[in-house]
This record gives sequence, structure tokens and C-alpha cells, in this order.
Amino acid sequence: MYFTNIMKERIIDRLDRYMKYKHLSDNKVTKNAGLYLGVFNRSREEGRDLSAGAALKILDYYPDLSKEWLLNGEGDMIITPTDIYNRLLEVFKLQGIDAIVIEDAYNITKGTFKRATINSNMDIAKKWVDIVYDYFDGKYSYSWLLYGQKSIPTDNNAQKIEALEAEIAKLKEDNRKMINLLDKLAK
Repeated sequence: MYFTNIMKERIIDRLDRYMKYKHLSDNKVTKNAGLYLGVFNRSREEGRDLSAGAALKILDYYPDLSKEWLLNGEGDMIITPTDIYNRLLEVFKLQGIDAIVIEDAYNITKGTFKRATINSNMDIAKKWVDIVYDYFDGKYSYSWLLYGQKSIPTDNNAQKIEALEAEIAKLKEDNRKMINLLDKLAK
């Protein structure tokens, strides 16, 4: 019988795949993302993973790198403007509107969205995500609009998630205060 040592792929492992795919060096990525030199080698050599903060800085600089893929290993490594536009079109369909309604609301030249979907520029796609997110008052998750997930979050799901996250944060804070109080009483 053979035993296989299966290790979970880390963020640094996925980042290495992305860097190889894009022909990027450690030096270039650390400089572009504003990270300290050696952070990648230290992570590789010590068997540690990159911090979420370092990963987010990298994601900020490389907009085609999928957040879901880098952080969790889910989905495709590369996101394209077409992926983003398809999610925006899904939102328009769900809302029963056309891009022209949003163009009118923001005094954008008619047909700009349609031209943007043809030109497939990532920076313009991100600006459209900002506009759509603002237009619907955050009804759709910004992260979903930009990076996609398994299913489209509705306003109810997004609101429930936000409420639960706020409740968890409050419970953690209350727990911290209770521990501090117990520590004081024990002294």
C-alpha cells in the first residue's frame, strides 16, 4: 500500500503559478505590490503562507488575478473584462433594465457600456462595477460583481451576510471585554 502526502495548496503556491503564467519575477511583484523583498522566499522556505494582507496588495496591482482563486483555489486563475461584463449584464437582466438607464443616470454617453464590452479593457470594466454597485446602492456584492462567486448574491443574502458579520464582530468584542473583566477579577 502506498501513502501519498497530500498538502493543501497555499496562496504562495498559486501565486507562483500566476507569476510563471505571466512571466513575472519575485522582485517585480514585490515592488509593484509594495511588499518587502524576500517575502516570497521566506514564505516558501519556512513553509508559511502569504498573509491575506500581502495577497490583497498583490490583487490590487494585478486586476486580472482572481481573488477567489488566489485566496481559496476556487474558480479560474484569470478574470477577464468579459467575465465582469457578463455579471453586470446578469444584474441588468434581473433588474429588468438596460445599460442605457444607468448611462442616463450618470450622464454617460449612450452606448458606452456596449462599446466597453467590445473593447474589453479591465480598468473600464472595474469603473463599470463601481457605477453599477453605486447605482443599486450596494444591493449586489461588490466582490461578486468584480470577481464572481458560485451564485449571484441577492440583496437579501448580502444584507443577511452583512448583518451576521456585524453581529459576529460585536460578539467577539463582547467576548474580549468579558475576558478582560474576568482577568481583572481574578487578580
